[in-house]
Amino acid sequence: MDKYYTPEISEFHIGFECEYYDKYEKKWHKYTICESDYESGRDGEHEQTNPLFSEFRVKYLDKEDIKSLGFVFVPYDSLGDGDYRWWDGYRNGNFEIRHSNNWDGYNMIICKDNKEIFLGAIRNKSELKKIMQQVNISNG
Repeated sequence: MDKYYTPEISEFHIGFECEYYDKYEKKWHKYTICESDYESGRDGEHEQTNPLFSEFRVKYLDKEDIKSLGFVFVPYDSLGDGDYRWWDGYRNGNFEIRHSNNWDGYNMIICKDNKEIFLGAIRNKSELKKIMQQVNISNG
């Protein structure tokens, strides 16, 4: 499986973490979309320098991303009820993120006090951060 994918335009939002390719330096740069990107992109003046007119890629969500958001790894056998032997888990206070340990389909379960509050696919760190905000999980 590839480590990166090309995002859809609908994924872009303020705070979206991605990388853009600088065709002059011939290398990738990490970038977080901010309000000024939308403002400068409206007039078309900065097409050569504005990253919104460049090639983009986004890193698929991985274990390091989850850990960077304040979660710590917990073995599957300490996740509580159910048979989670094919799942990895990460805990942040009374919240847990469970995912298939082979990362197929990026299926995630977010639990609070061992009860599921989110079930779905999360493709990247920005998406996980938005969901964490929606279910009131703080970043450590």
